Amino acid sequence: MTARHPYSAAFTAPVLMQPLYNRLEIILVQCATACDVKPSVAKSKSRKQELVFARQFYCFFARKLTKKSYEQIGALVNLDHASVLHACKVIKNMVDTDYKNVRQIYQTLINQFRNQLN
Repeated sequence: MTARHPYSAAFTAPVLMQPLYNRLEIILVQCATACDVKPSVAKSKSRKQELVFARQFYCFFARKLTKKSYEQIGALVNLDHASVLHACKVIKNMVDTDYKNVRQIYQTLINQFRNQLN
């Protein structure tokens, strides 16, 4: 049996109760809001750190909360599949090491997604 990520229990709840085509948009809006950026700006190609964090959180949560492929997740924010995979790994590592209080944003987003389910 493989080792589970210490925060994987947060994803035991059912996937967002929204139509499939809206899920990625909802996740993007929530992640952008948590990172204090506009969702439309998060879709840009800018490499400003706060925008990159918002896109990386979006990729991480989109992968955990939907069954979309890396390509489908990246299409919304103009990323290829390799960038989405990298973003997922980066957020996991940042949460593990609590880089720049990323764990706090992570917990905020988990609570927001849980509240949407109730």
